[in-house]
Amino acid sequence: MPQFSNEEHWELIADETRSVAGTPARDNAIAPLLLPIPYLSPYFKAFVAIPNNNRPWYYGGRFVLYIGNIENPVPVYATSRKMLLNDWKLLEFPHIANASQGSQFYFQYEPPWWFSEVSITMYQYIESPIINPLAAFQTTSQAN
Repeated sequence: MPQFSNEEHWELIADETRSVAGTPARDNAIAPLLLPIPYLSPYFKAFVAIPNNNRPWYYGGRFVLYIGNIENPVPVYATSRKMLLNDWKLLEFPHIANASQGSQFYFQYEPPWWFSEVSITMYQYIESPIINPLAAFQTTSQAN
């Protein structure tokens, strides 16, 4: 079972603040944030906030998982998870663990159209983190 409480196992994959110029509207909204990085685990934790929020909003948008591969280079919708504002959420996407070799995954955060600004923080769970990649190299070099 994963050790979610061990902070050394969490790798930061996104930490962004985005805003829209002018007044938010359906045709003037914050663009979705695409995260096409290598995913090594089906576990993620995410946090969505609105800087200087003085409104009683709870809904924070959604994270969508798309899957593609060599045969199908256009990613297709796999699943999504709703987010609440100012609340860490553990996200599990078993599609990643069960996918065939060569599959490509893309996360996309889709903020609500009425947001004028949003901050997104997302971590990926790594089962065996490399704490200091140079330490292993230095130990090997000193032994020779």
